[in-house]
Amino acid sequence: MPGNRIDPVHFEWLHDTWSQLLTPRPGAPPPPTHLKLNFVEFEHGFQYQRIRQGQAEEDDLWTIGRVCLGPNGFWLGEHFEWRVLSMTSAC
Repeated sequence: MPGNRIDPVHFEWLHDTWSQLLTPRPGAPPPPTHLKLNFVEFEHGFQYQRIRQGQAEEDDLWTIGRVCLGPNGFWLGEHFEWRVLSMTSAC
């Protein structure tokens, strides 16, 4: 499966922490960190679940999780994405 689509720690560091470093907001609390991760492989892809600071085990991101249907489908809990690699991308 291409990329880092099922790497929740990538999300934490690149999208939360790095974004906050690029655009500082004085007094803003640090982004929540991951406390618990779980990955389940099945015939057509992976399910992953996560708990971050401030979330409980009853949260949908843990009880339901997210699903990556390899190699292109991605269920994010609120919507479905179909990602297609571009042959014009720089390698």
